Amino acid sequence: MTISTHVTAFDGLPIVRFDREAELPADPSAVAWRVEAPDYDSAPEDLAAELDALLSRVPADADRYTAVGE
Repeated sequence: MTISTHVTAFDGLPIVRFDREAELPADPSAVAWRVEAPDYDSAPEDLAAELDALLSRVPADADRYTAVGE
């Protein structure tokens, strides 16, 4: 079974795709972040790089939830 849509909210927070080049929201704790590999066939290192970028840009106390996947 293929799931072709993403969940849009978690625990009352909107889920926002993390984009390392986009400006963060004024309150990064007001969203749940979605981190995904560039594409389905990406190497594990590609997803690790996205997670590293999230951790370097979003303050740890502001990252309440992180959804990981394609």
